[in-house]
Amino acid sequence: MIKLTQREIDMSNENNDENFAGGLAGLIIIGVIVYLAYSYFTQVNYTFNYNGQTLTSTGGSSAEGQKYGGKWEDLAYFGPKQQVFMKTLIDQTQRSVASSDSSAMKKKLWIDASNQLCTDKTFDAFGTKRNWIGRVSSISMQDDGDITVYLKIDNDDNKVVDTISTSMDNFQAWENLLLSLREGNYVQFSGVFLRGDRSENECLNASSLFSDSTPELSDKNFKFNLYSLGKIELKEIKS
Repeated sequence: MIKLTQREIDMSNENNDENFAGGLAGLIIIGVIVYLAYSYFTQVNYTFNYNGQTLTSTGGSSAEGQKYGGKWEDLAYFGPKQQVFMKTLIDQTQRSVASSDSSAMKKKLWIDASNQLCTDKTFDAFGTKRNWIGRVSSISMQDDGDITVYLKIDNDDNKVVDTISTSMDNFQAWENLLLSLREGNYVQFSGVFLRGDRSENECLNASSLFSDSTPELSDKNFKFNLYSLGKIELKEIKS
C-alpha cells in the first residue's frame, strides 16, 4: 500500500483545481462563441416606409429586433423638415462645443441655439408640428386614470411628453390607443410645443419640479400637446 505525503496530496488538489478552472474557462469561451453565432444567424431586421424613404434596421438578435426593431439611424433625420432642422441645430451646437471651453462659453453656445430655434421661420417653434417620427419611451397611468406618454424624438435622448386627461371629450379613444402601444414602438405624431421661460433663454418648455428652465437642447423632456398619434408598423425583412 502506497501512502502519499501531505505535500503530494496538496499538489494533487492544486492540479485538480487548475484543471477544473481551465475546463470552466474553456466552456465559457465555447458558450460565448455559440451565443455570438446564434445572435448573428437569428438577427431580425425590420423596415418601414416614411415620406417616400425606406428605413431599415441593422443588427440585433431576434428578441431585441421583435421588441425594438433593431438599431436604426437617427429617426429625426427622416422626419419632416422642422424635425430635421431641430436635430441639425443640436448636432451643430454639440460639435461647436469644445471640451476645453469654459462653462460660460458652453452656455453661450446653447443660448444662441435656443434663441435660433425660437426665431427661425422654418422651425416655427410654436406652430403645429405634423407627422414627426418618434419612439415610445414610456407610458404610465396615474391613480386618477390620466395617462402620461413620453416619445423619444432623436438620439440625443430628447423626448416630448404629454398627459392625456380623463376630462377630455375623446379620452376613451386616446386611452385605447395608448394602452395598445408598447415601449419601443415607432409612432408618427402631430401637435405643438409649449413655450419655455424666455427670461432664462429657454425656447421650448422642458421645466419641471426636478428640472429648471435652461437653454440646452439635449436630454430634455419637452412639454407637448398631442393632436394625433399613430403606430408605425414595422415589416420584417425576409433573408
